[in-house]
Amino acid sequence: MSSSVLQTAIPILAYCASSITMTLVNKLVLSSFQFHMVFFMLAAQAFGSVALMVLANRVGLNVKYRAMNKRDARTWFPVACSQALMLYTGGKALEYLNVPLFTVFKNLTIIAVAYGEKWVFKAAVTSLMLVSFGMMVMSSMVGA
Repeated sequence: MSSSVLQTAIPILAYCASSITMTLVNKLVLSSFQFHMVFFMLAAQAFGSVALMVLANRVGLNVKYRAMNKRDARTWFPVACSQALMLYTGGKALEYLNVPLFTVFKNLTIIAVAYGEKWVFKAAVTSLMLVSFGMMVMSSMVGA
């Protein structure tokens, strides 16, 4: 297998594994232990992610990020708040829905965002994207 294929495949597989793991762990925590503090759980995960990035950088792994500054903070504050709200509502949904149904809604939001970008930014929705959306919807329906 070539180096470029591995450089592409490894992040994709890591993202898939972490996404599946976090969904299942969050569902376990929110439903099995009667733990209803979704915001606290998400904050702990966010701080843990930042701590892991800083630690990886300090031990010499190739993890790059920019230093915090006011300009970036002002620019990204609305996006960060929207992301936090999306994660919170997703956590609350996961608390009450089963994982397959939650996955259906999560996949539908990806499609909604793509069409929102088309509407707001005039971005193209390509035929390959449509195939991907179809596969996501079909896999969600099979899983549900």
